[in-house]
Amino acid sequence: MVKSSLVLVLSLLLTPFPDVTCRNTDEVFQEQLLLKPLPSGDLVASFRFDIEWHGQTFEQRTETDESYLRYASLPREIVCTENLTPWKKLLPCDSKAGLATLLAGGKLFNSMYYSLGLHFRPVPMRPDDAGWSWQLTQTLTVVFDGFVRSKLTGTNGWTLSSLFGRPLDGPCPIASRSRLYVDITDIEQAPGFSLNPAGTTVTEASGMDRKYSYVLYNLLQPSTFAQVKRLNPSVNWDADWDMQSQRPWLHVERFLTGVGLHHGGISSLLHNRHPNRSLTVHHQDTLPWFLRVYSHTLTVTTAGKANPPSYVGYRPARDRERPHQLELLLTLPPATITRVDIQFERALLTWTEYPPDANHGVHICAAVVTAVLPDSDPCTGLCSENSPVSFYRPLVRDTGHLSRLYTQTLLVSLPTPDFSMPYNVVCLTCTVVAIGFGSFHNILTRSFRTRDPAQASGIVRHLANLIRRWRGVPLL
Repeated sequence: MVKSSLVLVLSLLLTPFPDVTCRNTDEVFQEQLLLKPLPSGDLVASFRFDIEWHGQTFEQRTETDESYLRYASLPREIVCTENLTPWKKLLPCDSKAGLATLLAGGKLFNSMYYSLGLHFRPVPMRPDDAGWSWQLTQTLTVVFDGFVRSKLTGTNGWTLSSLFGRPLDGPCPIASRSRLYVDITDIEQAPGFSLNPAGTTVTEASGMDRKYSYVLYNLLQPSTFAQVKRLNPSVNWDADWDMQSQRPWLHVERFLTGVGLHHGGISSLLHNRHPNRSLTVHHQDTLPWFLRVYSHTLTVTTAGKANPPSYVGYRPARDRERPHQLELLLTLPPATITRVDIQFERALLTWTEYPPDANHGVHICAAVVTAVLPDSDPCTGLCSENSPVSFYRPLVRDTGHLSRLYTQTLLVSLPTPDFSMPYNVVCLTCTVVAIGFGSFHNILTRSFRTRDPAQASGIVRHLANLIRRWRGVPLL
């Protein structure tokens, strides 16, 4: 494992980036942006940046050792510019040109949803070349609140500058592909719909006679900036129209059960909305070691009846070493809701193991549900690698596309000690020592006697007489 990591590091450090040898000499850097309105009135913006180059020191292995695979999750990662800035610096043009100029932290972090991705993998070269190349894919998905935006602007439309704070000046100079897509599949039926400036309409067919329509703006074509110096697409429609769109076939929910701080449970609801097709899904859940999971309490039911999984993989946790790992292979009947339940018991931690603000609770990472969905599934992007955009779904199967869903993170309350007790004890002890023992010590060690005022020093008596004369009282 150390040798493989060393080879990877040397490949990244020693391989010169400018001298690239890719599957196609003009396919070095590609950037794409997809804008899609949602039925709720919100808007999804999906960025994708692809960089590919050839590493001479890389030796591709035919098999991958499973011991090298790792899974990690940060359930409560604070979103800030410290995450976005290093991500943007990996782009060839940084944020100085191309679609990356739209990535302003103020606009992105004020959105409803924000997802940042970084994918690094080896890919084969052309069929007549036995070499391999590196592919770095950076993805960014943002969901903007349509209701708030419409109230601020007073219209039911949006512009590129209203979303990201500025229009597009042009592509990245070294990009082989730089495109902006606007999904108009559902919104083009709205009364009073308009899209300016006009672009190239692209239609993609999908399963069950469903078609997706997109408006394409090719930033590399001079005609795109022939009429305008800065590209700022605007979409408008009438206020009395509600978008009607088909809901996704697969939907997942997750929540806690039980009361108190001793026993509890976790339940997941998997909705299969397809009217006549069963879905096979892979459910993966990772739980921390301080939740004592009872594997014998695992139950899977569909419509009140038992639905045993096809495969159950469970690796118990070790205290302070590794978490619980639970994997299920489930078959979801059409138009049903499948429920997965498991019970746990909360463990007691040492007082140094609690996170800051322990009474707030501990965040549990989301479960991951993976499934091959039908091609006709409505999604926030295009659903195959052969589509005009070809960047929404990472993998494609003969019967559909591979989709990965993440559930909600859970906030679990743990039995916590009284962290203020040491402070209270210290305060009480110091008070008792200062007041009680201090006074008692003075009584035992000091001798008290009266002093004749006439024996006071001359300076003191003189000052006292001045004060008494000013007050009009007899002198000493």
